[in-house]
Amino acid sequence: MGPRTDMQHLLKLLEAEKYTCWSRTHEDSNVVRDMFWTHTDSITLLNMFPLVLIMDSTYKTNKYRLPLFEIVGVTSTWLTFNVAFAYMDSERQDNFWWALEKLKELFFSNTPFPQVIVTDRELALMNAIKVVFPSSTNLLCQLHINKNVGAKCKQYILKKDMQEPILELWRKIVYCSEEKEYEELLQVFEQACVDNIMFFDYVRDTWLNPHKERFVEAWTNRVLHLGNTTTNRVESAHWSLKRFLEHSKGDFCKAWNGMNDMLKFQIIKIKGSFEISKGRKEHIHNNPFFEKLTWVVSKKALGDIVEEYKRVSYVGNDKDVCCCILRKTHGLPCAYIVNVKADGNCGYRAIAALLGYGEEYWSIIRRQLYTEIKSKPDLYAALFKERLQEVTESLLVTELENQGNEKWMTIPDMGYDVYNIGVL
Repeated sequence: MGPRTDMQHLLKLLEAEKYTCWSRTHEDSNVVRDMFWTHTDSITLLNMFPLVLIMDSTYKTNKYRLPLFEIVGVTSTWLTFNVAFAYMDSERQDNFWWALEKLKELFFSNTPFPQVIVTDRELALMNAIKVVFPSSTNLLCQLHINKNVGAKCKQYILKKDMQEPILELWRKIVYCSEEKEYEELLQVFEQACVDNIMFFDYVRDTWLNPHKERFVEAWTNRVLHLGNTTTNRVESAHWSLKRFLEHSKGDFCKAWNGMNDMLKFQIIKIKGSFEISKGRKEHIHNNPFFEKLTWVVSKKALGDIVEEYKRVSYVGNDKDVCCCILRKTHGLPCAYIVNVKADGNCGYRAIAALLGYGEEYWSIIRRQLYTEIKSKPDLYAALFKERLQEVTESLLVTELENQGNEKWMTIPDMGYDVYNIGVL
């Protein structure tokens, strides 16, 4: 059975198993050129967790040597899930563009497109992302960039005692937290490479000038990447897939059988992680501070907040000391936000602080939210139904502090209102 007949057989198999699948042929024949498919559960997970995707191609999965383009995401329990696969007859921009257009069709109408897409420096893929997901930030894998720079360092810098000091300076550049610090470190790095100008030119022209915003933390710490700054997740997915394949020289149908088995195992593991996250309370979360978060927020997110809570003692109310990295990269309260005054207005204080007003502007936030609800009575009547008056009155206070529970802010009630006034 030839590769094209084999691919047609695979298409029938996917349809029989109720996968969502698309294919396209060459213009002058019925020969299949590219094929994209995904599982129903994968579509559900994508629309639950759409914010960050990681993409990469893998090889040696079939006897025809076609590259397999793999797209993965990350759940709230910090597990990787496969979003979709695509066999492509080449890795040109047009092939990636077609696959990404199909990916785009998997998003429900009310689901936001990914805020971050992590890839390697595959220019054809990067250009396709610009076209299909222009509002997404395309980060590049820090790990592979560091590996490439390390290899070039050994190639260009022959004095071995100079290699590690220069690479240490490079790492400081990659992991610096501010643009000013970046500029200062770059000058030091250039001086250190004064006798190795070819290496410095490589680093500057290949990585820093065209791509620093995609991997240097002074820039990447401004985007919601949920801790994903490498392609490790998709590479682990490649490895997991190959464990399920019988060998690297099977036909498309045998390769798909391995993928199907892998997806079934993956879904079972993810569903189990959701049950564990909902059903078991960690001792560290017994602190009253976490009372309203337990059972609502994943244990992974709670763990991140716990670590941030520990920073409050030395961060205090100094936003510059906090740097607010967890808030920017994970969308979770940072130490500066966590440390708002606990007086029954703390939710509104946190929003005011997020806006840069300072937490003492909490009363203005209450007033804006109240005005928003009153200005759209039909919309919020449909949203809150018989609780409309209760929610509206929770925004009105006569005292400046020590608000009762009925005046506290909850995201299930106020999240949509906050979003509508453009606060977040």
